[in-house]
Amino acid sequence: MKTKTLSIAAALLTAACGGSSQKQETQNARIEKTEAQATAQQKNVEHQAEQREEHAEKAYDKQNERISESDQPGAKSSEDLNDLAKDRTEYQINAEKRSAELGVQIQEAQQKIGILGGQAPTSLRTDLQTAKTEHDTLQRDLSDLRAATPDQWDSVKARVERDRTDLDMRVSKLQDKIDDVMP
Repeated sequence: MKTKTLSIAAALLTAACGGSSQKQETQNARIEKTEAQATAQQKNVEHQAEQREEHAEKAYDKQNERISESDQPGAKSSEDLNDLAKDRTEYQINAEKRSAELGVQIQEAQQKIGILGGQAPTSLRTDLQTAKTEHDTLQRDLSDLRAATPDQWDSVKARVERDRTDLDMRVSKLQDKIDDVMP
């Protein structure tokens, strides 16, 4: 009787360990799927930014050609202003691209924390919420940058740079903490 009880206990223990292993494999598969989706989204963000940048480049180059061909007095200053507008547009495109990439990384972190469930410490959820809030702030900064007058540009750009740098660091630390918790 004692041997039979031990055999049943051993079988249950083996099944429990196997179930835990299966749960781990499922969790790993879900995490891999999340990472693949994030990679695809990152590539899409990159592609869209490249298209916007190419379109802007062509438009500003075409405008410079028209200015040069006009042979009007002040054409050089118009070209300079057009070049400045082009540089600012390129900066905005790159800043918006980085913000979108950070948004994808935050979304990936949220999905991973969800997959981890109870294994994820509360501090991860708090860090995620802070990253989301900082991302929202960066989005507002970028909106302000699009509407900035020439005399506001430098101060708004500095705010965008500061907030983007802070968010970059926060998202990087969040990803590291998630990796530390991952089995």
